[in-house]
Amino acid sequence: NSFCTLLMVSRNTALAAVAAGLAIVAMSRRSSGESSGKGGSSSRRSGKASVRVDGVFMKRLLALLRICVPGAFSREMGMLVSLMALLLLRTRLTITMAQIVGGNAKYLVERNARKFVAGVVDIGLWSLPSAVVNAGIKYLTSLLEGRVRSNLQRHLHDAYLQQSTVYKVSAGSQVEHADHRITKDVLAFAEEVSQIFPLIFKPSIDVIVFILQLSRNGGVMPPMLMIAYYLVAGTMMRAMMPNFAKLTAQTQQREASFRAIHSQVIQHAEEVAFYRGERTERKVADSGIASLVKHQLHVKQLKSYTDFVDAILIKYGATCVGYAVCSLGVFGLGDGASAAERTRVYIQSSQLYIPLAQAIGKLVLLHNRITALAAYTTRVAEVRELLDNLNTASRQNTSDSITVQPHSDAITLKNAKIVTPSGETLLND
Repeated sequence: NSFCTLLMVSRNTALAAVAAGLAIVAMSRRSSGESSGKGGSSSRRSGKASVRVDGVFMKRLLALLRICVPGAFSREMGMLVSLMALLLLRTRLTITMAQIVGGNAKYLVERNARKFVAGVVDIGLWSLPSAVVNAGIKYLTSLLEGRVRSNLQRHLHDAYLQQSTVYKVSAGSQVEHADHRITKDVLAFAEEVSQIFPLIFKPSIDVIVFILQLSRNGGVMPPMLMIAYYLVAGTMMRAMMPNFAKLTAQTQQREASFRAIHSQVIQHAEEVAFYRGERTERKVADSGIASLVKHQLHVKQLKSYTDFVDAILIKYGATCVGYAVCSLGVFGLGDGASAAERTRVYIQSSQLYIPLAQAIGKLVLLHNRITALAAYTTRVAEVRELLDNLNTASRQNTSDSITVQPHSDAITLKNAKIVTPSGETLLND
């Protein structure tokens, strides 16, 4: 019973960690979503749902996650628990390496050759488990991506490839390019969702553990100053960032449209050859690739602008703040501290402040990954919801009025409707 409870708690913790990080980003972007409310309503009226990080996105994402991680005793849950363990172990190894490096700096200043050489050997020995843990994290992440895609792909196949659902989807216009969404968008969603959990869990744990470790030298104030800087920088960045979720969704839409152009050329190759329509088809294909490249160039220009802002605020600005914060712990030592002890404290603190800064930076920049995940979630969830609605309507329209006469070739139709696969009624009763 205790083991079952542990697995249930682990599953809930994993989902809660993802949901908590996404909720923070959703709250920070709520104002921008409200300011574009009129545009969103007009998009819905035109049949194209807007892409935003909001409550609808959270609801859709959690529904897809329940498909990707089917239960507490599933293989995917075991991968998540193992990944959590490796991430915690990686944090512990970082602290150990920082302590060894700090001690080596002290021995170097003291000119203690024997202890310094022993410290170098320790670094070499501890690098082996560090390399194994890093490789294990990447391997488990790739395995989780494969399982997520497989589960979601099978679920969509079950809903898509039954009865006349394929015909209804192709004949209708509720969702464009369903084949592209079921294949390429599912792959992109699996890649994003398998990487988003380490991006939320690992930095969150690092921030808590490293702050507690650094508070032993200089108190809590120095790491709090660094966190305050990142919060200010993150607020400024979110105010200047474009809506990459919408841009990513538009990119996928243009990719699907361009792919559909070539699929139609192959499908109607005989008609194109008979009517000599090569020039027309070439114009259509050139127009499609021109639209796609123009949009991608626009997105890359916006990303180059955001990369510039990231470098100024997150990379170089944080480096200056980090140097200042590391010195506070050294200046806080008493007058009786030796030069070797001051060197140890500074080197050890810098070894911890570097991953702390990286962890905070990842949390601040998390909205970039969330917006991309929102775009893929919207596209996959839309086709899933359409398939579910079509299959539900198909089951409700199933009539029991068709009777096969026993021991006879006759089929009796009583109070039956003649309906096309797309749902159009041709004849009542």
